[in-house]
This record gives sequence, C-alpha cells and structure tokens, in this order.
Amino acid sequence: MLSNGSGRVKLTRLTRSSAARAVAGTGAVNMLSMLLGIVSGVITARGLGPEDRGVLISLLVWSATVGSLSLTGIDEAVIFHAGGSSSRAWALRSAVARDAAVQSALGCLVLLGSACYIVRPHGVATWLSVVATTAVVPLNTFTLLSIVPLRAGQRMKAWNSVRLTQPVVYAFGAAVLWAAGQLTILSALAANLIGGLLLSVFLVALARRGGRARLAPGERRATTSYGRRLVLATLPQRIGPRLDQLLLGLLFAPAVLGVYSVATSIAAVVLMIGTSLDQVLFPRFSAGHFSRPDLANAVVAGMGAGLAVSLAMAAMARPMIELLYGRDFLGAAEPLTILLLAAVVRVGANCLGAALKASGTLRAYAWAQIAGVLTLAGVFPLAVGLGGVGAAIASLAGALVTFLVSWGAVATIQSTGPALRAPVETDYV
Repeated sequence: MLSNGSGRVKLTRLTRSSAARAVAGTGAVNMLSMLLGIVSGVITARGLGPEDRGVLISLLVWSATVGSLSLTGIDEAVIFHAGGSSSRAWALRSAVARDAAVQSALGCLVLLGSACYIVRPHGVATWLSVVATTAVVPLNTFTLLSIVPLRAGQRMKAWNSVRLTQPVVYAFGAAVLWAAGQLTILSALAANLIGGLLLSVFLVALARRGGRARLAPGERRATTSYGRRLVLATLPQRIGPRLDQLLLGLLFAPAVLGVYSVATSIAAVVLMIGTSLDQVLFPRFSAGHFSRPDLANAVVAGMGAGLAVSLAMAAMARPMIELLYGRDFLGAAEPLTILLLAAVVRVGANCLGAALKASGTLRAYAWAQIAGVLTLAGVFPLAVGLGGVGAAIASLAGALVTFLVSWGAVATIQSTGPALRAPVETDYV
C-alpha cells in the first residue's frame, strides 16, 4: 500500500482487486437475498391479497426500522473502532453487549406500541402477531452485534454466508405455508422469526471461534459515544428509504401499502447495489484503504449499474407485475418508474455516505440525511392526493437532496477535513 504526500492512502493493484471481489461477492449475496425477498413477496401477495399483505408489510417495515435503530449505531461503531481487525471487533462486541441489551429493551417498547396501533389486537392471533413483531428487536440486536466482527475484519465470505440464513428460511417457510393453505399474517411473521433464530444459532457457534484483542481503558465508552453520534447521523438515512411506506401504513388503508410495497420490492433490486457498496466501502475506508478516485469510481460505477438495471425493469414492469403478483397489484407499475430513479440516486448517496462515516465527520453526514428526510416529509403531504405515485415522488425528491448535500460535504472533507486513519492489519478468510 502506498501513501501520497497529502496523507490520503492509495490502493495497490492487489487491494483494488480484492475490493472488487468483495463488492462482487457481497452484491451477489445481496442479489440472492433480494430474489428470495421477491419470492416471499410474490407468495404473500398471492396468499394474502392486498389488504392482509399491507398489514404484514407494515409490521415488517416497522420491525426492521426499529430493530436497526435499537442498537443506536453500536454495530457500525464497532467497525469504526476496530480499524480492520476482527479480534478487536470481537472484543469491542463483548464490551458493549450490556449497552446493546438496554437499548434493545427500549426498542421493544417502541415497536410494541407501533404494532398495537397497526394491528389493533382483539384476539389471540392478533396479540401473537404483535408479540412476534416485537420479538424481532432483541433478535436483530443480537444478530447485528454478532455478525459485525466479520464485516469489520473484512471477512466477507463468512459474513455473506451466514446472513443468507434468514431470507432462505423465510422464503421456504412462506412457500410451505402457502402450499398447505396455512399462510396468514401470524404464520408469515413466525416464519420470519424462525429464520432469525437459526441465524443466531450459527452466530453463537461462530463467536466461540473468534479471537479477542486486549482493549485500552475507555474504548468501550468511546465506542458507545461514537455509536450514539452515528445513530443520530444515520437516523434519517435508516428511515428515509422506508419513510414513504411507514407513512402509507399509518395514514392509508392497508391495501394501498399492499400494492405500493410491490413497487418498493422491485426497486429494492437497484437499492441493493448501493447497499453492497456501502457494506464493503465503509469498513475498507475505516481501515484506511481510501483515495478520492476510488470514491468517484464507486459512485459512477454504482449509479451506472443501477441505471442499466432500472431501465430494463421499467420496460417490463406491467407484464412482470401481472405475471408474478396478479392483476390486483398492477397499480404498482405507476410509482415503480419513479422509485427506480430514486433508487439510482440513493446508490450514489450510499457511496458518498460510506466516506463520510469512515472519516468520522458525522455532522456533515447527518445534515445530508436530515435534508433528504425533511424534503420527503415536506413533499409527501403536497402529493398525498396521488396515493402511491405521490409517495414515490416524495421519495425521489428526498433522494436527490441527500445526494447533492452529501456530494458537497465529501468535497469539503477531502479538502479541509480530517484525514482517514492509517491502515491496520486486516483479517481475511
């Protein structure tokens, strides 16, 4: 690895190659996970119909959002402070476990209230649906905290392998339930929960083999402090892509979200590109593997790939929706084109966000995300009369603002802000 005079680190040809392989492998797993999600979506659409599927999607979206926030950024704080070392990440994971448990309990209370509002429980089945939804929070906390050392050490093969467990089990379980005529909101939630439980079993076995580094005094406090600042910075980013669905689930009839979620599921194929890039770039940038051309290439390549996929999907949207989901969901074709464009913009924003997070400049990252969420929230009521199309327009507006503000923030950081830290030894599988 070579360093230029300005303090930025340039990648060697070998490191660039490993980065490309990591992005390709992560992208392939994300694509497979996305395809499994589409399969699950098709099954629930066919088996539940727009209204019940809308309730299910609303519960899953709220549980995923609250579940990811319940860690208050501790997962990515571990990556940041591990500096590319798996052994340090395992040690940090153990050090912050108690803080994570407390935050998980608070997340359960938030999700319990949200689930009760959505379901309005009145019998055993509906109360069990609320419980199954709320149980996602502690399970998600354990899973994210256990899997993060693999990503911190850039052990991407192991990380990619274990995280396929949940979508495989959920898709398989939904298929079996549908074939048996037993697919309901409660049984679908149970299948999703079982997938998470099996993933946790794998992670427990994996954690026993993880080495432990010696931590300096105060590192736990520094990690949780960074995590709190990071969650404030990433709160809008975590909510932003889901805010349209969260609002539709609360303000409209379940059938509206049931149809609109088909469009978001298809557009998520493009979002997967940005997610893959962020998952690989953030730990690499945190470990010091960074240069301005690398970031620019990632933005251009990611958005270019997203645009190509979006054009292909937009061209066959209506026949694809009718074939897979049925005529009841054809209304998803109208917002889909707009959501695909928003997804392309979010791919670029994800790459820029990885650099902002890794630099430790969380205030600039936060303002970029806040600006996007406020834009989405501001446009939503203006376009609410258009239903799903209005929600998609609001989502596009929010994505554009986030990208533009992030672009300006990255340019400022690279010229005057703090340099990324020097690289440390990295663990590979």
